[in-house]
Amino acid sequence: MTLPEVDVAGASRTRHPLRWVASIILLVLAAQLVSLLVTNPNFQWDVVGRYVNAQIIGQGIFTTLLLTVIAMAVGVVLGVLLAIGRLSENPVARGACGLYV
Repeated sequence: MTLPEVDVAGASRTRHPLRWVASIILLVLAAQLVSLLVTNPNFQWDVVGRYVNAQIIGQGIFTTLLLTVIAMAVGVVLGVLLAIGRLSENPVARGACGLYV
């Protein structure tokens, strides 16, 4: 059995003019945001620079990333164990895991 041939010569692409309008609006808003960040004196970029280079900020970022990795590892292990429990033939284990989920 062969597939019928399809004539695509007369086919035209669907036009989406609102996509262009939305893209232009988003680009204008992004440009305004960048302009606001660069030209506004209330941001006090020298103060931001001092705090970014402070040792306590680096320690806080390290602690946050460490806690994120630990929480992700615990979550993955717990999720796998619960998924295995849900697939178990044991109705008690399946029920307990289902109740937890």
